Amino acid sequence: MVNMFMIRRIILFVALYCLNLAESVAVRSCSNGVPPPAIVSIERCSEMPCDLVRGTNTTMTMVYEAPFDVLTLKYDRLLTTLGITAPIPMGPERGKGCDWLLGSSCPFRQGELIISTFTSVTLPIYPLVSGTIEFFVYDEQDRMLTCFLYDIRIVTVVEVRSCSNGVPPPAIVSIEGCSEMPCNFIRGANTTMTMVYEAPFDVEILTYHRIVTSLGITASLPWKPERDQGCKWLIGTSCPIRKGELVISTHTSYPLPIYPLVSATIEFSIHDELDRILTCFVYDIQITVVG
Repeated sequence: MVNMFMIRRIILFVALYCLNLAESVAVRSCSNGVPPPAIVSIERCSEMPCDLVRGTNTTMTMVYEAPFDVLTLKYDRLLTTLGITAPIPMGPERGKGCDWLLGSSCPFRQGELIISTFTSVTLPIYPLVSGTIEFFVYDEQDRMLTCFLYDIRIVTVVEVRSCSNGVPPPAIVSIEGCSEMPCNFIRGANTTMTMVYEAPFDVEILTYHRIVTSLGITASLPWKPERDQGCKWLIGTSCPIRKGELVISTHTSYPLPIYPLVSATIEFSIHDELDRILTCFVYDIQITVVG
């Protein structure tokens, strides 16, 4: 006779092993004393604040132990932003935690391992704000199984173009203060760009390269020495990087106050120590002044 309990344990073990291959986020404990999950993994996030891209879904996975016997699971969330704390509405189907489990199903016995998932939808109309989410998992008696806090930032993705060399662009490019091209770059102010991509090969170091086209002239854009060293501007990881690893690179540009008020196209590429290109993309900018 098949031992269903043993099969369930094997499935959970495999799911947990796969989850451990992903990077977990260091969440914070709630003030109510209920322990956080042993592992929290948030898609495309290796450290807080986690960027939630408008118009996309983001899946979160939580691993925790049932502190008591449980028949059903349900989710709840509070968001604090701009000094206001309020519940975040979710569709009825998303709040039913038993429908979003990995490797197991309700009910649970005390001490059993639970792997829950939750997919949040960041609507295109959401404002570009930062905030803190308090996430709860309850049972049918409103007893709390786990609770934790994590920081988020609502961002928008810029629709960049591919380079002519055939190297793929990042999966996500977010440029501070820009929701569509051309992106306004203010003279005398910093603008930070975040790029999310997968390493196509093993990498020891990263360097940034930029080519600008403006007024019919194409030329390399000069750097300060430290700004082109990509390994110094990573989020949640460090060099060296292995093939297939998720890389989150940032770059802060500073249009000098003497720059002319012109439009331009920038081709941005990231190279390794062998001058192989990891990713490449093209975006349009407009140099502007404040106001």
